[in-house]
Amino acid sequence: MLKSASDAKVKSVDLLLGMITAAVHDVGHRGVSNNFLIKFSDPLAITYNDDHVQENFHTAEAFRVAAEAEGCNIFELCSKETYGGEGTKNGLETQDILKGVMMCADIGHGAKQFEVHIKWSMKVVEEFYSQGDREREANTSVSPLCNRCGEKESFYDGQSGFLRYLVEPLFEVMAPR
Repeated sequence: MLKSASDAKVKSVDLLLGMITAAVHDVGHRGVSNNFLIKFSDPLAITYNDDHVQENFHTAEAFRVAAEAEGCNIFELCSKETYGGEGTKNGLETQDILKGVMMCADIGHGAKQFEVHIKWSMKVVEEFYSQGDREREANTSVSPLCNRCGEKESFYDGQSGFLRYLVEPLFEVMAPR
């Protein structure tokens, strides 16, 4: 990521904000998908008009905490021009790079040692199954990947596909060798 960012001449403040964003990207996550929140008319879905519900919530929470915590509002030090996006010389947009950083943070366990990756993958799968259990109890359709009782591929086959088709291509783009 830093190699890609330096090649693209991303400003230091953009890197800082990207790292902060990656750190807070799941603050207050409800353990269910946005579709679940929308399906059950959760107050959070209503607040954010069914639009990127948890992503908007995470961002709002980060700004709220920064604004309320004494000496923590780093955003007050930045002018609008400082964190406004500009295109970079090689055509990569700062915003595209930062989106890639966010995606790397979100699925970063896939780039960890195998034991760490498996530990976090099991937690994600259990979160999915827990959502499916709640959907089943409410007599609604169970979301894809959330059905602990249905036909499912082996955990390791699923992880192989996740690593091969999602993690590896993303990290190759963000941190080329």
